[in-house]
Amino acid sequence: MTALHSQRYFRLLDALDAVVAKPPAASPEQAPVTIDAAYQRVRKAAKAAAKATEAERNDALHRIRKRAKRLRYMAAAMDATKVAEQAKAIQTLLGDHQDSVVSRQHLIQQADAAHAAGEDTFTYGLLYQQEADLAENCRRQLEPALRKLDKALRNMRR
Repeated sequence: MTALHSQRYFRLLDALDAVVAKPPAASPEQAPVTIDAAYQRVRKAAKAAAKATEAERNDALHRIRKRAKRLRYMAAAMDATKVAEQAKAIQTLLGDHQDSVVSRQHLIQQADAAHAAGEDTFTYGLLYQQEADLAENCRRQLEPALRKLDKALRNMRR
């Protein structure tokens, strides 16, 4: 009970009141307020990914995925079904790509451990290449998927 009457406790209450009274500043990554704004963020991320170095590419593609997800939910909430469907297609495509990135990292670790234990690593190499091929296929499908999103957005605006 003594703690509830201490200066420290009252400072804590004052600090909590201040936090509640002041809304947090909006971060630039927060969801945009319109479908068009969310769409522009997807396209901006796609342009950045096209210019990214190979070392930056996976992170850049993952950013597109996250922005497509925001667009998808924004469009679904506003009954823009076709836009939501195309955004979901991009999200799924780049989700497969991200899964491949993570799988390849895991395969490298497993192959290194197998090699250190004197085991054969050939199968890890085959699996790695399958994942690399899958990622390449996802990257090839991205531009056509973005064009479908463009078309869905144009049709929504009519």
